Amino acid sequence: AFQLPRKRHPDGNRIWPQYRWEALIFCLRCLSISFLAWIRKVHGWKLEDGTCSIIPAAIIVFITMLSSDRVVQWHKSHYGLKGSRTIRDFGVAPRWSRYLMSSTQFHATVHCLLTSDRLSVQIAALTVVQLAAFGMTLRRKRIISPMEGVFLYSLVLGMGMLVIIDDILR
Repeated sequence: AFQLPRKRHPDGNRIWPQYRWEALIFCLRCLSISFLAWIRKVHGWKLEDGTCSIIPAAIIVFITMLSSDRVVQWHKSHYGLKGSRTIRDFGVAPRWSRYLMSSTQFHATVHCLLTSDRLSVQIAALTVVQLAAFGMTLRRKRIISPMEGVFLYSLVLGMGMLVIIDDILR
């Protein structure tokens, strides 16, 4: 094990306490929506047109966002941090790459709402969160360089987007 720095490292590609809490929150979102999908499948909960209501997933996503904001506020007040700029402060990533990463995260959240009756997107999102943390651990242990960390995170996000695209086309 290793000690986490209180603040984010300037290269932006290492684990810090705020990120750890946010990753936990987003993992719980994936697991909650997966549980919702499983319950719907087991009990056959569908609307008259064969689709599922977006409301339970929207509540889960909203609670996730509020929880993440609360983590940010706590870290701001205790450590004097600027706030949550996880992608925008990704120091070594080129601007176009940060834009693609942000838009991919946005699409993943929207798709959590739109496909809350299927597991594929939730499992892919959970995989992305966990592999991102693994990449940050590799970076922390100096096994990979900052640019390799950016490449790994981009690759993981791309994999998640492929799952979303496949899900849209079904």
